[in-house]
Amino acid sequence: MCDTDRMRLYLPATLADLAADAPPRLRAFTAQAPADVRGDDLEVLEDEAQDEAALESLRRLRDDAPAAPPRRLVLALDLPLTRTPEPLEEGSSTGVLEVDTPVTWSDVVAFLLDGEDAEDAVRAVLAAEDQDRADAALAELWDHALQWFDASERPRLVEGLAPRD
Repeated sequence: MCDTDRMRLYLPATLADLAADAPPRLRAFTAQAPADVRGDDLEVLEDEAQDEAALESLRRLRDDAPAAPPRRLVLALDLPLTRTPEPLEEGSSTGVLEVDTPVTWSDVVAFLLDGEDAEDAVRAVLAAEDQDRADAALAELWDHALQWFDASERPRLVEGLAPRD
């Protein structure tokens, strides 16, 4: 949560989404922290919501954007609090909701993106032929932390990740 009127959402995306006119409108994740949670405890809950969005980004790469560069991408958005997210699962501190209102790039406050060094690990997750291989590949992928980029860096990211002739 950002403040009482806005909510921090983590929206799964692919690099192909960065060049679009607007962010995708999909299911997003948020930390559902009790009001008295602060500091490191809140950061852990935010990390859990980011992780869920990163997993969903992998699913999007596999199902919707197989030609996109193999990197997880999560958009951090601050949006008006219009409704309460549903818990991801019973007892979860991660909430989920469909982003069904129009969002713009100005709603994005940061990009969380895999570095080039994570591409082989992402490919391994996407190529896994069974659950055991997927779990092992995913464990290796988690060794690659998502890098943080300010929202103002979007044009540079689009340019830097464009296919080269």
